[in-house]
Amino acid sequence: MTDATRLDLVRLLSGGGHAVVAVSHWGFLEFEHPERGINVAGSEAGYPRLSSAVVSIDADARTATTASGRVYVLVGDPDPDYALSVPGGFSKLDGSRYRVVGIDDAVAALGNATEVSD
Repeated sequence: MTDATRLDLVRLLSGGGHAVVAVSHWGFLEFEHPERGINVAGSEAGYPRLSSAVVSIDADARTATTASGRVYVLVGDPDPDYALSVPGGFSKLDGSRYRVVGIDDAVAALGNATEVSD
């Protein structure tokens, strides 16, 4: 499935009830502070984007749903270096400690997410 098709499908399935955000150059960040949890960091239309806490991941569909109800569509390949640079643009995160985690580790950390299929 192409990224464009995946984005159209997610928009259709969400019924317009929740915002759908397409991010490229994405990665999952795990913050040291437990309330922050796992977040999607990436680029939305060329601008840095950092999600609220992720509550579920569908690795097959390459989507992540956040506590705020947004559905993030993960476009293209992960880009851990870009993802690591995103929080630096948010002053409220000054001094926060975080690390990049792969999709498998993000799924495992959430415990209720969809596993990656082989």
